[in-house]
Amino acid sequence: MPGLMLVGSPADTQQGFVERFDALEATKYREPSDDVYGDWHWDGARTVADMMAIIGHRIAQADAMPSFNAGGESGGRLRGQALPPADKP
Repeated sequence: MPGLMLVGSPADTQQGFVERFDALEATKYREPSDDVYGDWHWDGARTVADMMAIIGHRIAQADAMPSFNAGGESGGRLRGQALPPADKP
């Protein structure tokens, strides 16, 4: 959710952030009043956009397409396939 990166502030406490985020989500998110507001903080969004640009560039410049590790969490599943149930101890 984009608001997650935008409603916080370095000066806010965790509780202050949660209250601000909950208020935004309850009153404005996906509502006609949802807009870009002057009190948003763009540092987090800028950092994520920069990171995604770097990742995209590295993928585009690679010699081969990315692939999943056979033993990794995705286990070679195709997009949309669910994880298998976890073993119970």
